[in-house]
Amino acid sequence: MTVVRVVNMIPAVLTNEAFPNWQPSIAVNPANANEMAIMADTSPPGNTGYFFSYDRGQSWQKNFTQTGDLVDQSSGFGTSGELYWAIARSPDGITATMHVVRTSNPTNTGPFPEIDTRPNIDQPYAYAFSGVFGPDRLYLGYHDLGHMPQSATVDVCFDALAAVPVFKQVRLEHRSTSPHDGYEVRPIAHTDGSVYVAYKGWRHWDLVTVTTDIIVARDDDWGNNDFKDLTDPDTYPGRRVAVGVPIVDYEGAPGLGGQRLNNDLSIAVDPTNSNTVYLVWGDNTGPQSQYRLHVRRSLDRGATWLPNPATRLPDLLTVNNADLASIAINSDGKVGLMYQQLVSGRWETHFRRTTDATGTQWDDLILARTNQAGEMADYTRLIAVGKDFYGVFPAWNTPDPSNFPSTPPTPATPNGALYLRKTTLTAPWRLLDSAGIVLSGSVDPFFYMVQDETTPDPPTNLTATVR
Repeated sequence: MTVVRVVNMIPAVLTNEAFPNWQPSIAVNPANANEMAIMADTSPPGNTGYFFSYDRGQSWQKNFTQTGDLVDQSSGFGTSGELYWAIARSPDGITATMHVVRTSNPTNTGPFPEIDTRPNIDQPYAYAFSGVFGPDRLYLGYHDLGHMPQSATVDVCFDALAAVPVFKQVRLEHRSTSPHDGYEVRPIAHTDGSVYVAYKGWRHWDLVTVTTDIIVARDDDWGNNDFKDLTDPDTYPGRRVAVGVPIVDYEGAPGLGGQRLNNDLSIAVDPTNSNTVYLVWGDNTGPQSQYRLHVRRSLDRGATWLPNPATRLPDLLTVNNADLASIAINSDGKVGLMYQQLVSGRWETHFRRTTDATGTQWDDLILARTNQAGEMADYTRLIAVGKDFYGVFPAWNTPDPSNFPSTPPTPATPNGALYLRKTTLTAPWRLLDSAGIVLSGSVDPFFYMVQDETTPDPPTNLTATVR
């Protein structure tokens, strides 16, 4: 039985807070998975900070000592133990500047050393990779509003621990784009030097629907070749996995349960074989133009994306009415996929894993089943370290054990999920402030860990029911 931990990781010292915490992202130290950090945007000014854990997510502390107002953020640990953090701060609420900082000790109060800065950007995504030996390499994907319309960009640093790190800016888009590329630019690396990047090349936007290509670029030498090693039949760098897919994207769009769409894109490379790549994205190609997630796989370094061997359809897996997708592959080659699906008016947070080598058979854990809460996030993140998976998702924070079917209540965790903030421990299930006064519900970040059955010394006695 898979061992699962789900933690509402708002620490006890913040039990009085009732602000929405959205846009969650996680970083896990690949050399010591006990050490991790979670960033999540909150509403108050001066909200630039993160939560950190030294016990594999059982307890969390806060470090909100950085200056400025946070808009977007992303982080990653190198094998060195250094935490790299890309922060998008906005002085005017419209445009943001990316500030990349680092620290060897997440408990430090800063200010942290700044190693890279880019003005006028959106949605930074930090990916740190060290390999077995060698320096920390850092890849920063972002939507560059200062380089329109071909805005998909990656900053590459081959030694992020250097006294003065040097970043090379690489433009990914080589085709005509209108009015710009998509917001998501997602790099991932392998120990053999293969680095993949997924991004969306917008081809048209009529202020209601985006028509976009889903593109994977590749570099076979850590980024030295400017991500031009994978070409498309149209001769341009970057393989078009899907062409001309529609995504509803306009201010005030009905979205999905109040969620803003057009932010689902995630890529993973098999650590046992850099030829194998998985990709997930969302678009409005479902029945009656429903929003739908698509999972595809390449076995030849992104050159071709094989159809489902059972159905001969292009996708290995599709999920209707679902978003916030993130994908990762563990050291055994198992694929993990997290998403949230709107089912009967409630958000279900699913974690799924492949159960064979075809990529078509998946098990299914429902980590949470919670009320709709309007807009909760544009993205989440899932990370594999060894055989185990670590992630974070946003959800309405009512501490009812029935909301967490994969972690049934125990005497130690009567809420099912582990709550660090103060709650009632019997029905009616309520959040409480430090004085025991009932608080209104809000959106909180929830940490989760899915530990492989064969991993020794499970850190928790909670088990999950695989559906």
